[in-house]
Amino acid sequence: MKMRHKQSVRARARREGERARPRRLVAGAVAVTSGLTLVVTSGGVSAAQPRAAQSSGLTGNLSLSVQTFGAPILAPVLKAFEAANPSLHVSEAVVSDVGTDYQTTLLTEKLAGDLPDILNPQDVLSPTLSTDGITQSLSPYLAKGDPYPQNYWLPNILASYIPDIGAEKGQVYALPNEADAVTIFYNVNEFKAAGVPLPSDNWTWAQMLADAKKLAVVKDGVQTQWGLCDSPDWQAMYNPMIRAFTGSPSLSQTNANLGGSAGTTEAWQYLIAPTLDGEAVPYSTYLSEDANCTTIFDSGQAAMSVLVRGDLPTVRPAVAGKFTFDVVPMPFVPGVSGPTRPTGAGSIAWALSSQAKDVPNALAFFKFLFSTEGQQTEEKGYGVVPAIPSALQAGALWTKLPGPPDNVQAFAIAAKSGLIAPQTPGTVYSLSQVDIPKTIELVTEDHQSYKQAFTTLQNEITAAYAQAKKGNKS
Repeated sequence: MKMRHKQSVRARARREGERARPRRLVAGAVAVTSGLTLVVTSGGVSAAQPRAAQSSGLTGNLSLSVQTFGAPILAPVLKAFEAANPSLHVSEAVVSDVGTDYQTTLLTEKLAGDLPDILNPQDVLSPTLSTDGITQSLSPYLAKGDPYPQNYWLPNILASYIPDIGAEKGQVYALPNEADAVTIFYNVNEFKAAGVPLPSDNWTWAQMLADAKKLAVVKDGVQTQWGLCDSPDWQAMYNPMIRAFTGSPSLSQTNANLGGSAGTTEAWQYLIAPTLDGEAVPYSTYLSEDANCTTIFDSGQAAMSVLVRGDLPTVRPAVAGKFTFDVVPMPFVPGVSGPTRPTGAGSIAWALSSQAKDVPNALAFFKFLFSTEGQQTEEKGYGVVPAIPSALQAGALWTKLPGPPDNVQAFAIAAKSGLIAPQTPGTVYSLSQVDIPKTIELVTEDHQSYKQAFTTLQNEITAAYAQAKKGNKS
């Protein structure tokens, strides 16, 4: 979708599946141009002949294809892994993450028989890669505890990489690097200046909006500060909100639940109405090329913002010396099953390609990456909350990093309750990325009713499902 503004780091990645991360290569990595991956392989052990994973003293080869957003996250771990295995020849190719470039590159490599050992899908891309035969199931290895048993990872986050229909149903096709779930970042200085009590972990949506109204600043008839920067077109916002008010996800592999019902209308009102009454940043501002929720929060124009742990490496230096901030979990809404935190979640992941030449080395790298040492190496950069239950306990390294923020358990609460992006047919996903922002603009700019605008959206997406089903039969 090209209508979106330029989101920062992982926040943009969660919104669109089009990751935007600084490009940085690890020591010894192999850079590539023209979007193609350089693969260095040997006639190593095949996928059918795994051996026990090791984390040091390895020999042979290991090849990785990494999207630009994944490279800086992987860099310190890969460097440590290479240091422990000086006789292992590691090649890393950093590939464009723009639009469908990564998928196209992998399809080209598959046709040539040149897929590397390890791939870097994100949550919304993984089902497509497994269907295309680009990744292979990890379930046979996990069943043997290699690199670890399946229950080693948070089931709600791992679910992104387990297809729920088709021949691949129930198989694990990738391992999540982190549990990146939405929270509310807030400007402590602005709360105190407005005399508003700081939010608590058990606050409600109504309390958040009441605070947002008090935090708004208007000068000479022009609003210069908003209480909240919302993200109503981000699936990590609308999907859990719709589930809270209807009991069903917004999208699935078979049908849409985006409009036409009282529950969906109420969900969209919760997200969009604040952008119309001065409580939240106007949608037109949120979409602009020069502003997004991260930069608006960093500048102090929004006292609260919906962000994720992955934004910390950007936010911390941006606000240093300007104001103090902290974080709380998403506030409760009165859902159909009682008070519910509408918490969306996502992740990037690492997968074994269907043409992996050096499977034992790949599994050994996974074992190191997801070990305590590997996870702590990533955690030191502030941007990663492990998708591993044992690493979410108080006392884990990431929870002891110097603040801000100080309320780090907000991230653990979010990770454990986060709802992943819905799995959908590719054509439906692509259409939703365009049509949902357009529909929100119909409400915010053209003043269409919620029911009219989102019923039309529902009909358009339903038609796309029918077309996708027809295409699958042809």
